[in-house]
Amino acid sequence: PLMLIINVWWVRPLYLFWQMAVILVTMGVALWLTARGYRHARIVVLVLLLLLAGSALRVARNVGWIPPGLLADNAGYLGMLAFMLVMNSAISSRYNAMRNAMEAAQADALRVARQAERDLEAKVALRTQALRKAMEQVEASLALEKRAQDEQRQLLATVSHELRTPLAVIDATAQNLDLDDSRADPLTSSRYQKILRATQRLTVLINDSLHEDG
Repeated sequence: PLMLIINVWWVRPLYLFWQMAVILVTMGVALWLTARGYRHARIVVLVLLLLLAGSALRVARNVGWIPPGLLADNAGYLGMLAFMLVMNSAISSRYNAMRNAMEAAQADALRVARQAERDLEAKVALRTQALRKAMEQVEASLALEKRAQDEQRQLLATVSHELRTPLAVIDATAQNLDLDDSRADPLTSSRYQKILRATQRLTVLINDSLHEDG
């Protein structure tokens, strides 16, 4: 603004000295960062050297230390151009590196996610297979138990029938003998009654022992 508003001889040299002071301060900060191991600060030092060289040539030309010429007259602009080109290249390189790192990280994350998905599918398949085998074993055990229960039920029915039939015959025969034999002596009648009581006890025992629920 001073160069546009105030048209005096000392404005332009003041601007150039101010620019060099800012460059030197920024250079000091960049050198300090470089000494502390900040790698990208070296690029800033390089571009500031180019900008400082251009500004120094322009100041030297303005104060008469070097004669005017094409290089001296445009040294400041050439320094700014070099500054912008190198900084643009550095920023572009840094951006590309960050983008490549981000894409690599995304690819790694996608690979890990797919591997985790495959591992999960494999685990689910194994668990499903194990569960299927367990269910088959349970079904086989249930079938075996049902077959055993059917065999037990059939056995109880057979044994009960095979025992009840002769007991019924013995009981009926003893009753008929007791009724028909009117001339039987008391000893014979007591023996008939003894047979009847024995068949009754066996019948009760069969009912209690060979019943399916019992």
